Amino acid sequence: MTARRDPDRLIRTFLDDGPTELADRSYDAVRAEIDHTRQRAVIGPWREPDMSKFAPFAIAAAAVLVVAAVAFNLTPPPGQFGGPGPGPTASLTAAPTPTPSPSPTAAAVKVPASGELNAAAYYIDDRTITNAERFTFTVPDGWTIDNGFLTKEGEEPGEVLLVTWVVTHIFSDACQWDEGALVDVGTTVDQLASALADQRGREASAPTDVTLGGFPAKRIELTVDPDLDVTTCTNGNLRYWPGAGPDMTSGLCCNPPGNTDVVYIVDVAGSRLVVVARHYPGSSAENRAELQAVVDSIQIEP
Repeated sequence: MTARRDPDRLIRTFLDDGPTELADRSYDAVRAEIDHTRQRAVIGPWREPDMSKFAPFAIAAAAVLVVAAVAFNLTPPPGQFGGPGPGPTASLTAAPTPTPSPSPTAAAVKVPASGELNAAAYYIDDRTITNAERFTFTVPDGWTIDNGFLTKEGEEPGEVLLVTWVVTHIFSDACQWDEGALVDVGTTVDQLASALADQRGREASAPTDVTLGGFPAKRIELTVDPDLDVTTCTNGNLRYWPGAGPDMTSGLCCNPPGNTDVVYIVDVAGSRLVVVARHYPGSSAENRAELQAVVDSIQIEP
């Protein structure tokens, strides 16, 4: 009969028998891991309730990174202390993977639920967030998708962002959204454009007529006052609209003062779609240009 291996006892034995101090390279690895692990503030929208629930997972993930770095550096390299070394044909350098060129819309691939994106054309076929059969866009390298939120990093996390939404209601006051009434924004492009122009908490430009993805649309810029003290807002956050329905467990929220949402309200053959292209005062000209290029690449199949 084989005795069960107790992980705690094995670890304790290893620590009792092993070195009492970490080698310099182990400390260096831990320092490097800490220095390069950026704390990410909640600055963007969500499709799930209560973002604060994710904080414990973020702390646990950081601890795992540090422990993994220490464990890696305490492990003997291949070939030392009896460890297996590489075979005679082993290669220490992987062949570089060529970066694909953006694919034409006809050859677009379905966007993953999350992860980094290669330069290519992608499509979304979830009507609950696009009101269309297929929503296609093209990105260069360096963009990331997470639950429908397309972002590009810069000096700050999510420096530029693009997201689609089906909007049925908005908050009359984006800052005091617990006290402000919910506004039913009807079904037409003009109804939503008018309601957003009247929403308190942001400065709105005059809506202009544009075309997006081959369909008529209204474009409106909504900017948060750079001097706004968000601690005076409900839960310390701005919140613009709930999920469709309304679904109060989700919605668009949480960006800091000074940011601008360029909102496109599209009439997709009688169905209304909202596309939000967000940037911050410090967003680089390069990233803003890439964001506009992504917007310009959009194709919609109703």
